[in-house]
Amino acid sequence: MKAVSPTIFTKFLIRVALTLATFCLGHTSFAVHFSSDSISAVASPSTSELKTTDGTGFPEFNRTYFLLGDTVEALPVKRGWSREKKKFVWSAAGAVATFGLGLAAYHWVDEPLKEFVQRNATPFTRDISETIEPFGTSERLHATFGSLFMVGLVTKNRKLRQVATISLASYYLNSMMTSQLKKTFRRARPLYAEDNDEFNGPASSYEYASLPSSHTSNAFATATAVATIYRDKGWVPPVAYGIATLVGLSRIHDNAHWASDVIAGAAVGYVSAKVTHWTYFQLKDRLQGNKWQFFPNVGKGSASLSATLQF
Repeated sequence: MKAVSPTIFTKFLIRVALTLATFCLGHTSFAVHFSSDSISAVASPSTSELKTTDGTGFPEFNRTYFLLGDTVEALPVKRGWSREKKKFVWSAAGAVATFGLGLAAYHWVDEPLKEFVQRNATPFTRDISETIEPFGTSERLHATFGSLFMVGLVTKNRKLRQVATISLASYYLNSMMTSQLKKTFRRARPLYAEDNDEFNGPASSYEYASLPSSHTSNAFATATAVATIYRDKGWVPPVAYGIATLVGLSRIHDNAHWASDVIAGAAVGYVSAKVTHWTYFQLKDRLQGNKWQFFPNVGKGSASLSATLQF
């Protein structure tokens, strides 16, 4: 096996370090110079204060130096992360954090929290839970969607109509995902089990339909749709997600779900709304110029939304 000299290995480590610094921190004004007996590193001033000197569109020091043997090759690298890259990284980090939180709840929180909540429940907390719980039900949500759409039509408020449409579509996507997951896991609800690791119960059984929480997923799908459309209003996202969180807590209080069920429901609802939001605007851009008409129908115990497209 061919030995690698310390000098080449040192250059390689510097190459990796600078590449990571450039990619992660956006500092593209690093320069490294090698001679036969020394290595020197230079950090330039802010790139906004430098002028292009070589006709490439990048300042002279705005380069990452890739090292091969004793050769220094300079390649221009744009400063900072793009908006899409930042969104992807934050989304990936959020997914990992949510999975970790759910796993931690499954191992260490589910059973102790159940015992604590049930031991300390009072008539007052039950009244609060009964008030909050309907915000995750189909009837309440469909009535809300229909009302928002009608108000948006009357007041010619485009955002209200978008919220109603995206929320309704998110609800149905979320319902399909949640229903399938319940049938897959068939987890026992805390009301019917002492331990949180009882899975694979009877199919289509209420007692074994704990994971994920559909009330929570419904609430978070709606909250995410509202918060995404009204993200320019600073108070809207905290209020929307706050209400959705209370819905999830009410399910733990009522002993209908484990804490990990609620976390999973929140994740499913969030993803459903984000996917629906992205799809909605993709279709809207592609069908620009075509005329959509929506007709909400709200009746006793049922609600629907019909649509027509004029080409």
